[in-house]
Amino acid sequence: MIILAMIGVFYFFMIRPQQKKAKKEDQFAEDLSKGQKIVTTTGIHGKVISLNKDNGTLKLEIDSNTTIKIERIAVSMDLTQKHYSK
Repeated sequence: MIILAMIGVFYFFMIRPQQKKAKKEDQFAEDLSKGQKIVTTTGIHGKVISLNKDNGTLKLEIDSNTTIKIERIAVSMDLTQKHYSK
């Protein structure tokens, strides 16, 4: 009985929250749109200028006339006005 209780505690306090967070991050990567300001997992700030859903990449403008191509899964967070305040 104690072992089942320990498994239940591990599931509800460790495994389930991680699954919910992973699902939320996957949904965020799917919902990316052109013009959205983002931060990558490596800390690069930029604006999405194009998306390629076929191969899972996007082009990110990090400065005027400077773009990089990254994987969609490398996006960490949204920096648009509704989520970011100075």
